[in-house]
Amino acid sequence: MAGIREVSAVAMKWTGVSIALAALWLVAGVAPAAEEEPLGLPRVVELALERNPALAAETERRVEFEATVREAKSEIWPEVTAKSRWSRSRNPSLLNSADFDAILDQFPGFEPSEQELWGLSLEVSQLLYSFGKVAAGIELASTAVDAVQQQIEVARLNTAAAAGQSFFRVLEAREQSQALEVQRQAREESLAVVQARFDLGDATRLELLQAEAALAELVPLVDGARGAVATAEVDLRALLDFGAEPLPPLAESRGELPPAPTLERALALAWEQRPELRDLGLQIEALDLQTTVTHADGLPQLEFMGNYGRTVRLLDNLSDPLFADWSVSIGLTWSVFDGGRRKSQVAQIESRRRQLESGLRGLRNQVRREVEGGIRRYTTALSQRTASEVSAEAAREASRVARESYEEGVALQTAWLAAQEREVLAEVRRVADYYRARIQAVELARSLGQLPLAESVAEWSAPPDALMTEAREEER
Repeated sequence: MAGIREVSAVAMKWTGVSIALAALWLVAGVAPAAEEEPLGLPRVVELALERNPALAAETERRVEFEATVREAKSEIWPEVTAKSRWSRSRNPSLLNSADFDAILDQFPGFEPSEQELWGLSLEVSQLLYSFGKVAAGIELASTAVDAVQQQIEVARLNTAAAAGQSFFRVLEAREQSQALEVQRQAREESLAVVQARFDLGDATRLELLQAEAALAELVPLVDGARGAVATAEVDLRALLDFGAEPLPPLAESRGELPPAPTLERALALAWEQRPELRDLGLQIEALDLQTTVTHADGLPQLEFMGNYGRTVRLLDNLSDPLFADWSVSIGLTWSVFDGGRRKSQVAQIESRRRQLESGLRGLRNQVRREVEGGIRRYTTALSQRTASEVSAEAAREASRVARESYEEGVALQTAWLAAQEREVLAEVRRVADYYRARIQAVELARSLGQLPLAESVAEWSAPPDALMTEAREEER
């Protein structure tokens, strides 16, 4: 028993050293610098929405389409063009006219001279009436802007969901790495205990080799976990456009995960918030407007045209009103026959409309499938997380009891090693299940058309009557 007490004293000494080393490691590797504020999920999502290059490129499309609205509105304003011209010519038309043969015979040697003409003018054209083509064109361009905005919202949701998932994967990888590092240190302590007992003659050579093997088999797991941390951080840096810049400290406020919403509530949120549904609806509206524009092409168009200027042979005469050159006209243009071109264009538009309507029905089925699957996966993840917490706590206690029993000489080393192995597996599973539930919550929020933030998750609670009524109508 004296040998055992000595071994226990050695173990306690190593335990104290290992705890101090673990604390130093955690502080050095995880604790944020005093001057740097840790990034939580809301800030990570905010940075992704601000900095992600792919999202920035998608957002810029709105500027492009807003310019088409201004272009369409330009049709309601007159177009004013300033022109200047100079020409030098020799015109033999007098010589070629049969009416002037007798006159030209009286002027033998007559020869047309070269002459210069100068001109300045302003031309004005104004569309007076187009049977709704211009108004429909403006509305079509505005609808296209709204559709692009919904596509931008889709990109925002995808970027935010990817950032949320990547954020939790980094935290998961880091916590897994920390857990395995602590287990490695624990096995180093175990090896020290067995070594001390072996030196005292209380442990066999086989027990010492088994302790060394238990430590050695954990080393590649620790190295793999560190590699997983680096990989996860690379993905998050890319999403945040950090380049090679190291990530700031990350922090998560660990609170209780909310329960999953009811299917009826989730569908009500999805029908209201999914931008993909609104995008297809706007595209269908745009095709209706395109049909109006195409029909208007075959209707009369009334246009005013006018110009005023001066045309002179000598530049000194430009200021003389006698040389004024002007005209005013109103023209009516009507495409009476185009070989069936417009009819074919309308048929194409109607076909695209039917395609979009079928796509909208398919998208609604897809949204429902995503919502149902998201709720199911999230509920399963919550259940697994609860079970793994209980399992990890039991495995930690079993490992502690097995160690004490071995140190007291009432248990075999194999039982202790088996308890350590179960503790490692249980801890790894606990971490994985916790962050799997977090990631599933992010995916569920995305299926509902929400950002993965607390205020969005709060909407999973009891639904307003209006949303529920709308959801039932959508289902019908």
